[in-house]
Parts: sequence; structure tokens; C-alpha cells
Amino acid sequence: KLGMANNSEKYSDAWGTFASYSQSSLLFGIGAQFHADKQLSVRVQYEDYGNFDNYPQPMQATTLSVGVAYNF
Repeated sequence: KLGMANNSEKYSDAWGTFASYSQSSLLFGIGAQFHADKQLSVRVQYEDYGNFDNYPQPMQATTLSVGVAYNF
């Protein structure tokens, strides 16, 4: 995968402070699928949505997913 991500964050606390921020970043991902047989396969995927927020050390958003697919 290769593309653009529009990341946003919203913050509020008990004292009524509210902030929001958004930023576009490069999105990339990689994945693989293993076919165990004609009906069963296992998938693994990693995605990086880039940095977002306005602090000196920005947050990063990433996902790692594992799934099983069964074809009828």
C-alpha cells in the first residue's frame, strides 16, 4: 500500500480545555497471505499512517493485523 493519510486528533479535559489538530502524512503498508489449502488462508498486514500532532515528539499511528480467511 502507498497513499496519503489524513490524521486528526481531538483533545478535551475536565477543565474545558479543547484542542484539535490534523495533518496529512504518507501512508504505507505491507502484507502477505499464505494459502494453507484451497479454502483456508492466513493474512498478515502492517500499516504506518505517519506522524501527527504538533508536539516536539509527534505521535505515530501504526497497525499490525493478522487474519484468517475461509473460502466456501
